[in-house]
Amino acid sequence: TDLCRFNLDKINNGKALLATDTSGKSGEIDTAVSQAKAAHAAGDDKKCIEITSKALQDLQNSEKGGQ
Repeated sequence: TDLCRFNLDKINNGKALLATDTSGKSGEIDTAVSQAKAAHAAGDDKKCIEITSKALQDLQNSEKGGQ
């Protein structure tokens, strides 16, 4: 499976939950997605997975109410 693309999809789904987030986390996630897509386009899946994995962790932390 293409873990990079899978993670990007998960982030997009998770971001819907951040719609009301005021901590600025949503902007950070957007930046991460842009970087990940650029890495993916360059064929650097390892970097894409690295970026998206961290972004997913941030998302999960936000959902728990953590900062």
